Formats: sequence, structure tokens, C-alpha cells
Amino acid sequence: MKLVDWAFEEFGDADLGDARRSRRVVALAASMALKPGGRVTAVVTHSAEREAAFRLLRNPAVDEAELARSSHLATLARLGNDKHFLVAVDQTGLTVTDTGATKGFGRTGSKPHGQLRGLQVMTAMAVREDGSCLGLCAQKWWCRVESKAPNWNDDRRPLSKRESWLWHSVIDQTELALDEGGHTNRAWYQLDRGGDSYHVLRKARDEGLLITVRSAYDRALVSDGQSMRTKVSSSKVLGGFQHFLKPSAARRAGHSACRARKLVVRALPVRLRLTEYRPNFQKTEMDLWVVHVRESSPPRNAERLEWFLQTTYPVKSKYDALRVARAYCLRWRIEEFHKTWKSGACQMETSQLRSPQTFKRWATLHAAVAARIERFKHTARNAPSTPALQVASRWEIDAAILLTTRCRFKPGDELNTAEFVLLVANLGGYTGKSSGGPPGSIVIKRGFDQVLAAGRALEAASKLNICD
Repeated sequence: MKLVDWAFEEFGDADLGDARRSRRVVALAASMALKPGGRVTAVVTHSAEREAAFRLLRNPAVDEAELARSSHLATLARLGNDKHFLVAVDQTGLTVTDTGATKGFGRTGSKPHGQLRGLQVMTAMAVREDGSCLGLCAQKWWCRVESKAPNWNDDRRPLSKRESWLWHSVIDQTELALDEGGHTNRAWYQLDRGGDSYHVLRKARDEGLLITVRSAYDRALVSDGQSMRTKVSSSKVLGGFQHFLKPSAARRAGHSACRARKLVVRALPVRLRLTEYRPNFQKTEMDLWVVHVRESSPPRNAERLEWFLQTTYPVKSKYDALRVARAYCLRWRIEEFHKTWKSGACQMETSQLRSPQTFKRWATLHAAVAARIERFKHTARNAPSTPALQVASRWEIDAAILLTTRCRFKPGDELNTAEFVLLVANLGGYTGKSSGGPPGSIVIKRGFDQVLAAGRALEAASKLNICD
């Protein structure tokens, strides 16, 4: 697919009030996919196009929510006939340069009046159960005020005024997009410990949502008052599976990324007692299943992996319990997206834009680019036999071959995606499996910058008959 076609698929449905704005957005998104970067001047090189890009980003008629809506609908259009799909939800902060605190950004650190400035964003990413990334299906922004929020048990603000409301917002946005697109597929939300709250669990119960939340609290059971974790962890082992941590998580846990972690799974249906303390003291009860995932034999001096997963997905057999555990393991895909978006290929945190609204428009376009990079990376790792011509042009493939010293391929050879990506990653400084895993977005981006420039030179030379 050509980049312009991809950009039109992502943002062609955005209603910006003028067809010229829509065409400019599509052209800008194609340029960003060709050469992602946090600064506009690094992405758009020609002076006239650069000025047009700045005017577009500063234009209040270009609503970042409308750009996001178009991209989210494009993501859901890729669902196909899958009955269920996973939605990995997580929050992150984007930090920008704002030394004098004059640009209107909020704090991103935990301390009031801190030096770190930026915005918070909650993102929902659609993922198939085979791990392939479909794209983003919801995104909500939040600017923190200078004063520190009250403690959770003293917070009397209505829920809509709290940062935790972002969890509700992205779920609602995803459901609305499914309705707008006329999809019958059902979302299965995967939330980490930050989403373990009275309000999120009650929302899942009242609206009949499929949701899995990693437990942050050990709640009491209604039946006998026994602790949820004690009850589930003492139940019968149903089965087990192996799980590889991503390299960064393995290093934090004192574990080798090349060694699988052996996990055992237990599960029980429970009836929990949920309590809301502020702003209104309320109690309610909820029926759900708890899946306990525990590492059976961690290496010496390594942190044991252990999760208590609260889910509304019916766990009626060991296969259901294993499915819940494996689905939650795929939540880390959104962590990789954050890295690609913030500091990896897209480098959003290097942006020099001077207002939050302009920054959000730029970041929304880049979010779609980062999701595209994650899809490309998954294809190279999990469908390596896919022809490289499906992800790159003939000129780019030949450029990668010519730029690689001691290459066993010749220009014109038919490469698959894995072979092409490896050539590109080697140009970007990839040192092989000894670096901790397959090529990541950073080395692929570095190498692709060289390949794109060389590919355009080869294409231009062929048109001038300089080379055969």
C-alpha cells in the first residue's frame, strides 16, 4: 500500500470543514509515515510545505478529536470477522521542553511546580489474540493542574473531574466507535493495576463489558469474608504456559529475556464486596472470576511474576483460564507503542511546538504512524514469509541491498519481510540477538532513514537514465 493511500485510509474520513484541510492532513500524514520525527522541520523539508504544515497545526478548525475519530474508525475497519478482539488500555505522560512553564502544559511529575511539563494521555489499542496490532481505537488527553490531587480516600471531587475518569472515557469512546462503524465484534478490555477501582468494575458490571483488570487490592469475599487472594491462590492448579518477557521488563526483574518464564494458572468464581469512599460512600457486590497467574520456579535473585486477574470473561474450564492469562500478556503491546511514539521512531518528546492544542494535533497524527510501525514490526516477526514488496517499494529494497556490505542478495531479488527488515536494522546498528531480541523500532527507523534516501536517489536516477 502506498503511503498516501494509507494516510487517506486513516484520516480521509475526518470532517475538518474544508476539503483543502483534509487533503493537507492526508499529505502531512504521508510525509510523517515516510520520515517520522518529533519536530516538524525534521519531517517536512521544503520551506513552502513546512509553512503549510505549521499553519495547519495552528488552525483551530483542525480538531484533534476529529482526526482521532477518523483514525479509530479505520482501525476498527480492520477487525474482519473476529468475534472478540483485545483492547489494551494504558496511560502515559508526554514530556516536552517548557523550562519557563509558559506554553500552557501541565506537570507530568508527582511533585507540584515540578520541572517536568507535558500532558497525560490514555490510549486504547486494538490487538488481535494472535498479538497483531490493528491500531488505536480511543485516546483521551488530560492536562494536570499545579496543585497535587487529594488522597483517594479524601477526594470529594465528582468522578468526571478526576484523572481516573480517563479509564471510563476511552472505554466509552471505543464502544461509540464500534456503534458508528456498525461492527458486531466485541471488545475485551485489558487494564493494568491503575484501572482497579470501584467505578471501573461497576461500569463493567452495569454495561455488560468484557474486561480484565489486574488486581491492585486484596478485596474481601461476600461469602465468608475471606481474602480474595488467599482463596484463589489456595485453589487447584488448572494448567500452565510459558511466557517471554520483553527485554526491558526482564532486566528490571533480574531475568534473562531469552529464557521463558514458566507460569501456572488457577481460577475461581468469586463474589466481591466493592466500596466507594468518596464522594459518596457506597457499597455494592459483584460476581466475576479471578485468574491467578504465578511463576512456578523463578531464577535465584529474580522477582517472581504473579498476577491476580479480575475478569468478567466466563472462566468455565482450564482453557478459558489460560485464554484470560494469555490475553493479559498481550497488554504489553501498548507499552511498545508508547516507546515508539514517545522516544522511539516518532520521538514525540523532542517536539518544540509551543501550545498544547498544536502539540495534540501533531501527536494524534504521529500516534497513527506509531501504530503503523508496530503493525509492520509484528508482520516482520510473526509473518516473516510475507513478500517485502507489501511493505516497501522495489527501489527501497534494492537500496537496502546495495547499502549492506557483504550482502548475499542482488538488486532485483525477491525478499521476504524478515529478510528486508534485517537488512534495514543492520544499517541502523542492530547487533543481532545478543542485543536482547529481534530488531526494535529505533534501529529499524535509523536504517530506514538511509534506505529511503537511497531509494529515492535510485528512483530519480532511473528516470534520468543515469543507471539501468
